[in-house]
Amino acid sequence: MNFTWKKRSIQHSVLSFRLSERKQVLKDKLVHLQILLGKIGFRWGKTNSDKSVLCERLDIRLKRIEFLRSINRFREEGHQIIYTNETYIHSSHTTPFQWKSNDKEGIKAPVLKGHRLIIVHGGGEMGFIPEALLIFKSGLKTGDYHGEMNIVIDNAPYHNVQLNRPPSSNAKKDTMKEWLDSRGLQYSSKETKIELLPPYHPELNPIDNIWGIMKNWMAVRNVTFKLEDVKKLVIEKCANICKEEWEG
Repeated sequence: MNFTWKKRSIQHSVLSFRLSERKQVLKDKLVHLQILLGKIGFRWGKTNSDKSVLCERLDIRLKRIEFLRSINRFREEGHQIIYTNETYIHSSHTTPFQWKSNDKEGIKAPVLKGHRLIIVHGGGEMGFIPEALLIFKSGLKTGDYHGEMNIVIDNAPYHNVQLNRPPSSNAKKDTMKEWLDSRGLQYSSKETKIELLPPYHPELNPIDNIWGIMKNWMAVRNVTFKLEDVKKLVIEKCANICKEEWEG
């Protein structure tokens, strides 16, 4: 009886310790989540009952509403909407699981990530724009790669680079035309002003979903882990992304 009591006591102590560890891990994750939400524009506010609730900043909400109204208007007017963005992929990109057998271990993924490619493209409901793919080897294997590009694509702070400052998005259409004319740049009279995504809304850019489709497709086909082969896979998949995948 004494032995049984001691065994149960030890089991209870171990269980209590594990629960305490899990609570601390959960607490740390909640702290990190609160910090992240603050950085992307959310704040704590009070309801009428004085309970804490998570509220979105009013200026970001208004930008999202304005963007969605503009996109809907452009679609109703029959304009073709083009989305642009960038991503990267390492030469070691592969799936975390694979089929194995007793006599065949399967492919061994490299320990190091290896070199990476930076990919820039644009497209819409009709697919990627032909000949618009920009793909090059990154000078860095890890870390932020945005410093290696001078491409303006959306309203994220690290994306925006202005050289020979053009008119802002608030400028009148005639002002934009004058700026283009002064530099001998061709444009269609039917073109409208460029719309910027509201901050912290990557889900409104369908090309982000396309990057995920492309990377999943490549992960099961990357068997050499060579950068040149990865580049060929990128080009192949970008050329075969279908309309249904954009609409999905």
